[in-house]
Amino acid sequence: MLILSLALVSLSQLYLAGMWTTQKARYLSIATKRAQAEMERVQDLGVLTLLNGPTEESYPSSTYTYHGDSRGVDFTEENLPEGAGSVTWTPHPPGGAAGSEYMLKVDVILTWQGAARSRTQVEVTTLLTNRK
Repeated sequence: MLILSLALVSLSQLYLAGMWTTQKARYLSIATKRAQAEMERVQDLGVLTLLNGPTEESYPSSTYTYHGDSRGVDFTEENLPEGAGSVTWTPHPPGGAAGSEYMLKVDVILTWQGAARSRTQVEVTTLLTNRK
């Protein structure tokens, strides 16, 4: 009886760990797909549109809120627990070097509530140049 109960406790812990790992992988997949989708949106908009700041046309959904400096947007991700993200763009290289007005560093960051009340994060970064 003792051996059977120890085996069942061990198996139940293994099952719970497997479920937790599966959930973590699912959230990571959702976050990665959303970050890639946001990066594709930025690439489709192009440098010149971004330099003029986000508009209702470039980010039409009501889930986006605009940064006050016209250099990014914040959004929520309903499929993640307390999921929130941001898309920001800044001239690259920093400091206004020649040609930096046509190259932007774009960051997409998504965070959500992970295990043990810790925040988990996915970040995607790229350089975007003007298509002339």
